Amino acid sequence: MKNFKKLLTVLLAFALVLSAAFALSACGKCVHVDDDGDGKCDECAEPYQGDLTLIDEYGIVKFQFVMADGLSEDIKRTIDDLTRALKSADIEIAVVEDKEETIQVCEVLIGDVKSRGDNFIYDSRTLGKEGYIMKLVGKKLLINAGSPETLLTAVQTFISNILGYENGNTDLYDVVMKVEDQKESIQSYKVSLSVNGTDMKGYTIATDTENEIYMNSALYLQDAIYGKTGYWLEIVPLAEADKSIIIKEVPKKAGNGSFKVSTNSDNQLVIECGYYNKLYDSVVSFYIDKISAAKEPVNFKDEVVMSTDISVIYYEDYGAKGDGKTNDFEAIKKAHDVANECGQTVKSKNTTKAKYYISDTTLKGAVEQIIIKTNVDWGGAKFIIDDSKLTCTTKTGMHATHVFSIEPDYQMEKKTNKDLLKKIVEAGLGPDTKKIDLGLGYDAMIIPYNTSHKIYRRRGYSGWEGYDMREITVIDKNGNVDPKTPLAFDFNSLDYIEVYRLDEVPITVQNGEFTTIVSKFNAVGTDSNYFYRGIQVLRSNTTLKNVEHYVEGEFTLEEQVAGKVGVAYNGFYSVSTCNNVTLDTCVLTARRCFWKGFAIPGGGGTQGTYDIQVFLSNKTVFKNCTQSNFWVDDDGRAVEKGAPGAKLSMSTSTSFGNNSDARMYWGIGGSNDAKNMEYYNCVLSRFDAHRGMLNGVIKETEICCISLVGGGDLLIEN
Repeated sequence: MKNFKKLLTVLLAFALVLSAAFALSACGKCVHVDDDGDGKCDECAEPYQGDLTLIDEYGIVKFQFVMADGLSEDIKRTIDDLTRALKSADIEIAVVEDKEETIQVCEVLIGDVKSRGDNFIYDSRTLGKEGYIMKLVGKKLLINAGSPETLLTAVQTFISNILGYENGNTDLYDVVMKVEDQKESIQSYKVSLSVNGTDMKGYTIATDTENEIYMNSALYLQDAIYGKTGYWLEIVPLAEADKSIIIKEVPKKAGNGSFKVSTNSDNQLVIECGYYNKLYDSVVSFYIDKISAAKEPVNFKDEVVMSTDISVIYYEDYGAKGDGKTNDFEAIKKAHDVANECGQTVKSKNTTKAKYYISDTTLKGAVEQIIIKTNVDWGGAKFIIDDSKLTCTTKTGMHATHVFSIEPDYQMEKKTNKDLLKKIVEAGLGPDTKKIDLGLGYDAMIIPYNTSHKIYRRRGYSGWEGYDMREITVIDKNGNVDPKTPLAFDFNSLDYIEVYRLDEVPITVQNGEFTTIVSKFNAVGTDSNYFYRGIQVLRSNTTLKNVEHYVEGEFTLEEQVAGKVGVAYNGFYSVSTCNNVTLDTCVLTARRCFWKGFAIPGGGGTQGTYDIQVFLSNKTVFKNCTQSNFWVDDDGRAVEKGAPGAKLSMSTSTSFGNNSDARMYWGIGGSNDAKNMEYYNCVLSRFDAHRGMLNGVIKETEICCISLVGGGDLLIEN
């Protein structure tokens, strides 16, 4: 039936042509035939202004869709869905791209089609973001709009209202776009923009067009201004700036001015940003504050239009709750990741009211850390690190990963070139060495290794087979050895040298209070599975200031006597492979010491750990640091010095009988392979060098125990 109708259509169309020709010759009147599709009558050259038949009365399609470049996927999908549905009903509508060779007489042009001649080009930006047209020009129908969203609506309107395709209807006959059905809606705007009185219509946005971050900001501003004012500002490279909004990078500068918007004598609006990772958000804030809310013309006339300090990043900006119960780990990590990109300071917005809770530190099944590379000021905020449900048998290794890691700007470099190592050994590498020529060109701490020789072996209690010969020393950019870090050993061979470049920019992490809720895992027989879960310092030239650490939930003395052994923590504060780290006015808390004889009758030994661990580091300084439980009562509760029954925390309790090995608390800290560890004006229960301390200072300090293996000078004063 469908094919029969098409045959009739061909015959009738032929008859109509003969009739029209006869009528034209008979009466001499023009009926505006436009077979070449130029929008003008072929006979009289006047513009064709009649209705446009899209599908004739016999179901024959008379047009094709022409799709402009850059149409949205939603529009393409809408047209594709239409043509596929009609094809199943034996109605074929061609869809072509904007190319010369695909021209037909009757066409529906969608978007900014440019290949059909000037008569059919319509600048969509003149419509405004919500404006659109459905306009007949000769034998072509122009469908266009000021935005992809509005164009999609216009296309959908054409399909349903003009074609009549709605709710799956495929009986499309005698479809005519009538002159009276044309639509033209141009959005009107109340807001205009000017700089020092010069209208910004026709301005450009000049920026680094090769930089994705700057381009995204420019694209946002282009779209937002267009939607508010109808001004379409083309984006151009900085070199082409004229009458422009200029978006550019400036040197980092803390305080007001790190993001600034100003005008200049060339009537330009200049947006300057010192931290590119906050550029987009800052541009959005500028638009919202200065343009979006406007209800009348905006004239940027002040030299400084807007100035915002974006040198600081807040946890709350990245979703942290600080309510003491929501796990804020991911939000805190995100804030530091962003700050590390450009060197911004990180702060808590709620300061002393905030209580950040951290428990699970895995993301997508992998253990993660909060990486710190910039200044941090917690402003007195509190942190709870809840290990109560954590065990040392977890497969993720979360228990053995520090929550915070203060990291260097440079990766460790390993020197393995045999000729270089041989040259260094032949030149002499030992206590008398003054220079180690590695050709670095920068200051560094280095660690030479000789795997053929073992050091620090020990017999008896806590026996140790030793480890490969190694030690730290600091050299300047020319290889000169720091006189305070001479080598203690003679190296007669080398396997490799680790090089840790010293960070030039010092940072300070300060003003936070941390409480560890310890694991309740009964760790009998698992003394080698240490917990970490604190703040790790791997960065040279770092200061921890006014940082406090407390401990809750440890097994009580009664629980210990009943046979429970707590897990061993390897130091909440951990300083490793770095140079010049200071703990200033920090609070440390000694951990319980567990005597295994209660849990394993006849067994011996103790299990405990520290609140500070120093490893392969030089110049670790403690100033004005105190221990929260330096003095305790017979039950191990912290008391003031001089209180009735007060004992040093490393004492035994009467609960343990006469067992002198069953101390209440372990010492506050220990070190391995460290040089120049110094205590000034502190109250701490232990100055400890397990292996290899070289040089130390204890001044104006109240201390309970000193345990040393090493050499050099130890100054003890007052």
